[in-house]
Amino acid sequence: MTSPVIARRDPRQLTRNLHFDTAPRLVVYARRLVYVSRVEGSMGTQHVLSCSDISFRKGGRRVTFQTERLLDDTGWRILKALQADARLSFSELGRRVGLSAPAAAERVRRLEDAGIIAGYRVDLALEKLFPMTAIIRISAPEENCTRLAACARGLEEVVEANRVTGSDRLVLKVVAQSVDHLDGIIRQLSQFGTATVSIVLSTRRQAVSHVRERGHQRLAAPQAAKGARR
Repeated sequence: MTSPVIARRDPRQLTRNLHFDTAPRLVVYARRLVYVSRVEGSMGTQHVLSCSDISFRKGGRRVTFQTERLLDDTGWRILKALQADARLSFSELGRRVGLSAPAAAERVRRLEDAGIIAGYRVDLALEKLFPMTAIIRISAPEENCTRLAACARGLEEVVEANRVTGSDRLVLKVVAQSVDHLDGIIRQLSQFGTATVSIVLSTRRQAVSHVRERGHQRLAAPQAAKGARR
C-alpha cells in the first residue's frame, strides 16, 4: 500500500504532472472530513489527503469537534488560570487544574494551535498612565466609513476599536492626557461623523469563564408550573 501524502490544499490544485485515475472521495475519519484522491505522478501512485474539522451548531454558535474537545471543564480552568497569571509554570498550572506538567503543557499547546489562545501580552493599568479614558461612539454616513476607519487607525490614542451594528459605525476606547487633548481627538473624528463621548470613571475586569445559556432554563420553570396547574 502506498503511503499517504498530506496536502494543505485541494488535491485538484496539485501540479500538472499528476493525473487522477479515480474520482476524489469525501470520507469521515476521526471526526474529520477527509478528501481522498489517488494520483499518478513522477513518484508513482500516492494517496493525497486533505483534512478539515467537521463543524456543527451548538447553542446558536458554530464549533468544531476539535474546539469542543478542548473546551471541556479542564480547558476552561486552564484559560481562567492563564488569564489571571499568564506567567504560571506548567507544573503550577497543572497543579491547579489537576494535570501533570507535561499534560498541562500539551493542553496549552493545543489551545494555542486552535487559535483559542491568541497570544500573551502585558495588561497595562491605563488609569495609572493616562489621566483620562473615554468611550467615543461615532455615527457616520456610508460614504465616510472608509475615511473614518483610516482616521481611527492613525490615532495613537485609540487603544480599542469596535465596528458595531445599529446607528453607530465605530465604538472607540481612547486615552488622553487632558481635556484639551481629548477635544483634539474628538475634532479629528468628527470630520467624518457625529461623535458621542463618555468619560470612563472606573473599569472592572474579570476573566472570561465558561458562560452557559440560561434563557431556556428561566422560561422552562413557569411553563412547567402552568402545566401542573392544569
